[in-house]
Amino acid sequence: MYIGYPISFDTACTIFHLSPENITMKEFVLFLSQYGLTFTFYDKNVFILGIVMNDFHPGHKPTVVNDALEVIVLYKKQVTDALTKAAADLSDFEIEIMEDVPQRVYNPQPYLIA
Repeated sequence: MYIGYPISFDTACTIFHLSPENITMKEFVLFLSQYGLTFTFYDKNVFILGIVMNDFHPGHKPTVVNDALEVIVLYKKQVTDALTKAAADLSDFEIEIMEDVPQRVYNPQPYLIA
C-alpha cells in the first residue's frame, strides 16, 4: 500500500518544476529520495509519488482499525511534510486513473493506494 498520488512521470516533473526532457528517471528518483519520497512504477504509465506503507500486507498480524487509521495518518503527514520540503506544487495537476481519462485535481490530500 502507498500514501501518495498516482501520476505520470511528466506530471511528477511538472510538480517539482523540472523538465522531463532534462532529467532521467534515475535522477528523478534520487532527487525524491533526498526528501524520503519514492516514485514507484504501478502499471500502464502510472507511478506512485509518495511513501510505501509496509505496515499492512497479507499475512501480517491483525491490526485494530483505530490503530491502522493512526498509522495511515502518520504516513500522510510524512508525505505532506516531505512534499512541502521538496517545494512540490500540488495546486493543479492530473491524477492518473487506470485505463481511464486522467482527472484534474487542485491541492488534493494524498490518496491511499492499494
